[in-house]
Amino acid sequence: MAEQLKPGDAAPEAITDDEYRGAITSINYTKREAAEHQGEAAKLTKDFCDRHNIDKAAFTKVCQLAKMEDRHKALAFIRGFIDGSRRMGFFDQVDAFSDADLISVLRGIVEEAEAGKDMTRQPDPDGVAGRIGPAAAE
Repeated sequence: MAEQLKPGDAAPEAITDDEYRGAITSINYTKREAAEHQGEAAKLTKDFCDRHNIDKAAFTKVCQLAKMEDRHKALAFIRGFIDGSRRMGFFDQVDAFSDADLISVLRGIVEEAEAGKDMTRQPDPDGVAGRIGPAAAE
């Protein structure tokens, strides 16, 4: 079993976009296979989150959003979550910025949009490229 990481031990920025999307793809694919694979998908999720020090609940929500067929509903959730968090004062706490470096994550999103990066790419929850775990061998 992997040693439990503490905030700051591993930087989520060290994960490539392809590796992150590959994990989402693999987990969503495994979950869709059949009910008996739920344990395998849960293990893949836990192992990936433990290895990269990612919050499991947040990663699971991203898996769910990647499966949504209506992209606008997914974006509405994200927008509402960020706005609701701001309204609740979650960003007012100093440790919200020092532990997770949230400002740099949000700044990166804004900089990509301002640089004209293709922001229209769609999640590929069923794709085979970048899969992790046993499903990758198919």
